[in-house]
Amino acid sequence: MFFAKIITKILSSKLSVRLLFGIKVANSIPYQIGFSTILMKKALKKYALKDSHILDIGTGPLAVHAIWIKKNIGSDVVATEISDDYIKNAGKIAAFNECFFVIIKSDLFMNVKNPEGFDLILFNPPVENKGDDLSYVVAKRFVNESPKSKLLIVVNRLYVNFEKIESIITSGNCKITEVVSSFMNPARVYVVEKR
Repeated sequence: MFFAKIITKILSSKLSVRLLFGIKVANSIPYQIGFSTILMKKALKKYALKDSHILDIGTGPLAVHAIWIKKNIGSDVVATEISDDYIKNAGKIAAFNECFFVIIKSDLFMNVKNPEGFDLILFNPPVENKGDDLSYVVAKRFVNESPKSKLLIVVNRLYVNFEKIESIITSGNCKITEVVSSFMNPARVYVVEKR
């Protein structure tokens, strides 16, 4: 775990964010880039298409995936976030990178108009440790409330019990169609189809 924290600190540097995602960061509130963020980029290269309509649930303070998608793939992106501070910061970072998209204040899908209209929905559940049951509740809500669409759910083995999250996904009338992984990366991206 000590090694992972050091790697996360390195990945979270402004230089790493610029090199890995092509995103300039200036005057930001605290943020963290980790193994999950990097692995989601790998999945997005395969599943995000230029003509896709993409929803990024819980975009975070940097809106990394939303900005990366807009700049590199050109898809239509809408992002959601529940934190006012994160929304403000994400908007500032997007403008600093001359990248514009809609950011909605929303608890999961609550304020999203026509969630069925999205081709791809991204989510990184806010799980801080394997025993954090409240965070698994948020993951379960996401699966249950999501529309019939392709879902990309990324989790990190250091914080999430894979068996528990897989059980949550498959109990929500969903089917895992692929698992995206990478050598030496403790995260997984579950590609999910809602039935």
